[in-house]
Amino acid sequence: MSLWLKVATALAVGSLFGTRAFPQGQIIFNNQVSATVVAPVYDLEPSQPGQSRYGNTGSGVPAGTQSYGGALLAGTNYTAQLFAGPTNTGNLAELQPGTHFRVGNGAGFVVAPNFALRVGGVVEGERGLVQLRVWYNRSGAITNWQQVLADPTIERGESQPFLSPPLGGMFTPPPNLIGLESFSLWRPSSSTFALSIRSTNGIPELTTYGPSGRSCRIEYLNTLTNLSGWTPLTNFVLTSSSYVIRDFSLQNSGTRFYRGALLP
Repeated sequence: MSLWLKVATALAVGSLFGTRAFPQGQIIFNNQVSATVVAPVYDLEPSQPGQSRYGNTGSGVPAGTQSYGGALLAGTNYTAQLFAGPTNTGNLAELQPGTHFRVGNGAGFVVAPNFALRVGGVVEGERGLVQLRVWYNRSGAITNWQQVLADPTIERGESQPFLSPPLGGMFTPPPNLIGLESFSLWRPSSSTFALSIRSTNGIPELTTYGPSGRSCRIEYLNTLTNLSGWTPLTNFVLTSSSYVIRDFSLQNSGTRFYRGALLP
């Protein structure tokens, strides 16, 4: 089993900052807008808690064919946050603020902020790449997605990424989350291996978790033109907590692809 991830360091970040002289695009954070988007979020599947389901039910907008066995999410113990960025990047940034879920007849739907959210790196009139991420926040103790990735016992879920309509701002109204569809939370099992990447001060930071005691290898490519040329970065033994690797050989410039795999 292997995972491919791409991290773009300061060069990509620099191009993002360069757009800030123009108006940032804005989008409305609401997964229930009558006749426009109706995409509630569901809890774990009772029969398959380690797998997430995706897609709208027949009552969603647009209507779909998916079914869910878990309850609709409700209350302040579940955090919902939008992540978005330019369409040419896989490094989506969190949009502020996050929120929680309504209760009663509103279960499954977020408490929508009363203002549009700004999307960094995407100007008004351009489309963005958007994803909704949700997690069980343990009574407010888990406040961000990095904490979720570092703890394999936390229930979490992510929508399928989608392209937004052209973002609004000073001259046009912000769009709704057209393209968002329902999904369910899932819980990693003791055999799950996962790898996440972020850039910290221009240095790629890779966080892994998986079965305690298993050996793991991280490899990288500088280009996808030669898929047989993966270079080992490090080998290590997984523990019960997350393991963090920093790639100091790629600092403040360049693009690199990473994958991780459990060793026999």
